[in-house]
Amino acid sequence: MDQVETLTMHEGVLLTHALLAYLASENDIRVLFVKGPGVVLQGLREGHQSTDADVLIEPQNFDRFLTLVESRGWLRRPSDPDGERFPTHSVTYYHPQWPNDIDAHKSFPGFEANSDTAFDVMWDGHTTVRMANREIPVPSLEASRLILAVHSLRSEWKHREQREYDFLLGLEISDQKAFLSICTGVGALAAARPFIAAKLGDDVISEWPKPSPEWVFRLSAKTGGLGRWHMLRQTPWQKIPRTVWRDLFPPTEVLLMNNLYTNTTPIGLAKAYLARFKSAMRTLLLSRSKLNVRSTQAKSRSDI
Repeated sequence: MDQVETLTMHEGVLLTHALLAYLASENDIRVLFVKGPGVVLQGLREGHQSTDADVLIEPQNFDRFLTLVESRGWLRRPSDPDGERFPTHSVTYYHPQWPNDIDAHKSFPGFEANSDTAFDVMWDGHTTVRMANREIPVPSLEASRLILAVHSLRSEWKHREQREYDFLLGLEISDQKAFLSICTGVGALAAARPFIAAKLGDDVISEWPKPSPEWVFRLSAKTGGLGRWHMLRQTPWQKIPRTVWRDLFPPTEVLLMNNLYTNTTPIGLAKAYLARFKSAMRTLLLSRSKLNVRSTQAKSRSDI
């Protein structure tokens, strides 16, 4: 599979699942393929063309699996080096000869349990689906349901995620006890609460845990700009000037995250930084506008 002729996105995604499953099996590494075509086959998502292969890797072999992926010519996409403020939960790969990406997960947003524990819970009861003439390991039906629900809630402002969430809401939970057990085991009760309450009632859990600051941040960060604005508001005032400077003029890797072909010449960087400044101003104005609206609404309610 090192040399691949022109592939369609559909072919690329299926064959990538097969390739990764082969690498994991041959090297005795546990992996689970999440979202993607697997959940379509499980009946949890309507037909949708995925553009990447999402694979959740057992934490103790995460780095070893990435080495295997890279040995097949896959290259890491740039990521924000500011891991302290923006910790990553996955590594994204692209390949010059493949149309799709690989999203290699070391954890899953919304799952607050220890990564090893969470993976073991997901692995327990896992199943397989047939894809590209190979058995592909995927989470159980209820575990996949949870992943999709949390993923949709994290990005509910997006049209596709909202449509998928509505589809999930229309499905019956086959095994409610197993579903709640998985939610508890991976520490996803707080993140999945809206879905659980909608399907089973808010009183199904006697004491709901509070969402983590990281999850609250992910819900507030509807765009990269809003995410940075949210973090800036929590930054000690002594560090604000340096933080603002870095957000407006970040390392080149940040500019390349969404577009590998970003012009990184001095003129290209100047244009990119100007665009970020304009975007930051729009985000700031939008945020202030929303705060003013909420303040007015709150005052109106207090006058009633």
